[in-house]
Amino acid sequence: MPTAVESGTLTASAPPLLRPASNTFFYGYVGLLVIAGAWGMAFARVDMSSLFKIRIETLDPVAQASLLSQYRFLRAIELVGVVLIFTYTRFTLRPRQNLGGQRP
Repeated sequence: MPTAVESGTLTASAPPLLRPASNTFFYGYVGLLVIAGAWGMAFARVDMSSLFKIRIETLDPVAQASLLSQYRFLRAIELVGVVLIFTYTRFTLRPRQNLGGQRP
């Protein structure tokens, strides 16, 4: 059986029964964060009022726009970060290798 470093993923070194669970949790987490990031960008007003119990309509229009803009920006960063993790899954699940013969 190849080692995790040889095969390129941590799940390859896991017992066969645990591989599906590992992949399910990883891809489930990634999927959940993609949905949460997209939802927060598209429906920031609803998201903020349901998650944080903030009544946006009580703020003045400039404060509303600023708060919603910042929230959408943070959700977009979350979405992009998760998409990058998903894109580079092969590197995400691979154990860290010792580069240049130096000890970590």
